[in-house]
Amino acid sequence: MRNKIIIGFSILFLTACHHENPLKTHSKSESATFLMNASANAEKRLQFSMKTDERGYGYLECMEGKNNSEIDCAKLFTSIVQFAKEGHYAGFNSLTLADLIDKNVFDRLGDTYAEVLVSTWPTYYPERT
Repeated sequence: MRNKIIIGFSILFLTACHHENPLKTHSKSESATFLMNASANAEKRLQFSMKTDERGYGYLECMEGKNNSEIDCAKLFTSIVQFAKEGHYAGFNSLTLADLIDKNVFDRLGDTYAEVLVSTWPTYYPERT
């Protein structure tokens, strides 16, 4: 009986701690749109010296390893995660830094992200504290 209780609690504990990357659980289009807007908002909040029509490209450039002196990738990634936690996009508030910089996820979303960048203007949100 005691072993069954221990096994039951172990299973409950393991399922309670399970985390799925929200960039994987949403459609490519939803994830790419979130990332573009999160990047644009982070870039603006961090006051990166980018042109307004270039906002949203920061995440792409960082993930592609481009060396852009206007973008501090570590600060950008941290700010994107903070933006996610503000709850502007349902289902993305559990995003972690590891989720955001997962190269496999980026490779899966890269083309869709690029399409969103050229076809969508960013939406800016006030910072929630």
